Amino acid sequence: MTALPKTIQIGPAAYSVTTDEQALQKATIDQRASLFGWSDERTLTIGLDPKSAPGCLRDTMLHECLHQILVMTGLVVEWDR
Repeated sequence: MTALPKTIQIGPAAYSVTTDEQALQKATIDQRASLFGWSDERTLTIGLDPKSAPGCLRDTMLHECLHQILVMTGLVVEWDR
């Protein structure tokens, strides 16, 4: 698989992409769920589980991008936090 991008452009915003395990653990605790990834529109960050298989990473990246597109377009105001 090709290496993950360091950033990804979603509309006018450039999101940083990270595989930081500590950030993933914090998101998992904050959301009280087991996560393959997370995204935050306030910090413009997408986080992915570095232990995931390449196909899972690709699918999770798309999933998190779709979350942010929905937030950006106003179709989703706030996820349960």
